[in-house]
Amino acid sequence: MFIMNIKITLVWLFIVGINISGYAQKDTTKQQTIDITSIYKPVIRSTPKVNFSATYLTADTTKNIATYTIPALNLFYKYQPVTLKPLALNKDTVLDLGSKNFIKIGYGNLSSPFATASLSIGDGIKSLVNLSANYNAFKGGIVNQEFAQLNAKLSGSIFTQSNEVFGSFGMNQQDYHLYGYDHSFINFSKQAVLQQFKDLQWMVGIRNKMSNDLGIHYEPTVQFSIFNNQLKFRENSVRIEIPVEKSIGDIFSLRFSVKT
Repeated sequence: MFIMNIKITLVWLFIVGINISGYAQKDTTKQQTIDITSIYKPVIRSTPKVNFSATYLTADTTKNIATYTIPALNLFYKYQPVTLKPLALNKDTVLDLGSKNFIKIGYGNLSSPFATASLSIGDGIKSLVNLSANYNAFKGGIVNQEFAQLNAKLSGSIFTQSNEVFGSFGMNQQDYHLYGYDHSFINFSKQAVLQQFKDLQWMVGIRNKMSNDLGIHYEPTVQFSIFNNQLKFRENSVRIEIPVEKSIGDIFSLRFSVKT
């Protein structure tokens, strides 16, 4: 029995020795790898979203009646509205257009006299004549430093039952003196340095005071003008204008004019 156990032990040691020798002869130059096989995959769970389901509002069929109380009116105005009753305008018999006259005279520094006058003749119903004039002058401290201007106009009208004949005459005269030379070297007379300009104008025309049966209003005029200076240089001009206006109803009108 003892001998059998020794044999089994020897056989076991022999087998273990063979395995140890075989493990010692194993090639360790190759890299060893470990393969892990798994079916588990990590997954991030999605965050749940809150969904709102809106519902329509129910229609309000009730009527809200607000009460309003008018306060007591304790104001009493002195002026009360009344109905309008238009009346025809009566003719003013006191109007007098022929009595407006005035005259103004003065004197200022730099030796500057001035005068203004206006005269009216006529009653403004059958005839009317107006005369206006204006004069002013200046004189400085230099020799021949002078200026003068005269304006005058005469206008008048003759009234008939349906027409008005009118006309005017005007004059404008300006006197200048050339004083910008060297007064210590040369001395000119006042007449030698005078620059005088005159402008004369005439105008005559006729117009109907109200539209005729055809609704036509006319106002032809003729104007003459003469411009000259102290050297007798003159320029003449004539202007003729014939405007005609036709009324179309109470709102529209057509106007035609010829000028030359």
